[in-house]
Amino acid sequence: MYHTHRSVRLGRPPFLIAALAAIWAMPLAAQPTNARAVELGRRASGVIQVSDPRWDDRGGFHSYRLEVKAGGRYDITMRSDDFDAYLSVVQYVGGMSEKLVTDDDSGGDTDAKLRFRAPAAGTFYIVAQSLEADGLGSYSLEVAEAPPPVPVVATELSMGKAVEGSIGSGSPMLEDENPPIPFQLYTYRGSGERVRISMRSGAFDTFLRVTRVTADGEIELATDDDGGGGTDASLAVVADGRINIYARPLDASASGTFSLSLVDAPMAKVITRSITVGQTITGAISLDDPEMPDGTHFHEYAISGTAGQRIRITLRSEDFDAFLTGSRPGTTFTAGDTDDDSGGGTDAQLDLAIPESGTILVRAHTLGTATGNYTLQVVAR
Repeated sequence: MYHTHRSVRLGRPPFLIAALAAIWAMPLAAQPTNARAVELGRRASGVIQVSDPRWDDRGGFHSYRLEVKAGGRYDITMRSDDFDAYLSVVQYVGGMSEKLVTDDDSGGDTDAKLRFRAPAAGTFYIVAQSLEADGLGSYSLEVAEAPPPVPVVATELSMGKAVEGSIGSGSPMLEDENPPIPFQLYTYRGSGERVRISMRSGAFDTFLRVTRVTADGEIELATDDDGGGGTDASLAVVADGRINIYARPLDASASGTFSLSLVDAPMAKVITRSITVGQTITGAISLDDPEMPDGTHFHEYAISGTAGQRIRITLRSEDFDAFLTGSRPGTTFTAGDTDDDSGGGTDAQLDLAIPESGTILVRAHTLGTATGNYTLQVVAR
């Protein structure tokens, strides 16, 4: 069984039996032995057939050779009316293969499209295939040089002042993402204060990424999708020096206007509430509540009991993924036993023994940055 190995530039056929066998795990007889040229900016076509080899638990594939220049940026698009298209770009180093970038549906519907930025000059390979193992039929493939990148201009933020921004065709792109995602860059210089950054939009699902700028580059501090409620993003960080704020949609194809704000957000005071064995109470966690070290908001409870008494604590919520953290013995909270989903679904349930008569501390909090209503129940076991 043979298939045709194609090239985006005229040249001699590559003989990559050992390297391709490593990544495609197929019999040597199935490896490519000839090439067909396709030019940049011109559409090529092919037909995936039953006789074509399969790869990576997906459907039949054809491979194309791409000769690139260092730093070259290429848009690769695969379209088919017959099957769900899937694209990969592969590099071979020392006879070993490395998959650099892949895409399924970024071309719209079930078509694939990706942007490939060449890390070095040389030969790379495009693998055009069906996503499904039984996908067969015709397709087209086009490789074009990507348009020049849009310059990135950072906007300085001021404490307590909201700014308006927009995402559209003229926005710079995060090209390390696949597909590339439009964004706007904001910056703020702090002196160790804790700040809350919120991004809101009625046009798209917002996403925030915050980094600290150092002499050696940027260090990621935090990311958030829906911490502001609904599809709005909100997160808190310590602004020690200059921070960069990447404001972007969650979906690469989204566009529209948004607002961005940065406000002072000192750490909220921990209030210890009381709950007794046999009691069920309701509460609501908000962005104004104190935070665990991982940034999740919580309520703290003191539970009274006698030495050796065993209790079961259950935290349920329809608004967030519930999480419980018990404290080790002592007068201050020191994280001990934890639980995520033992209460069923995304509810938390924690079984504890009271080591000595008195109170133990438990924190009811979210697994992620979401907030909302909950019920907390404590029963004897």
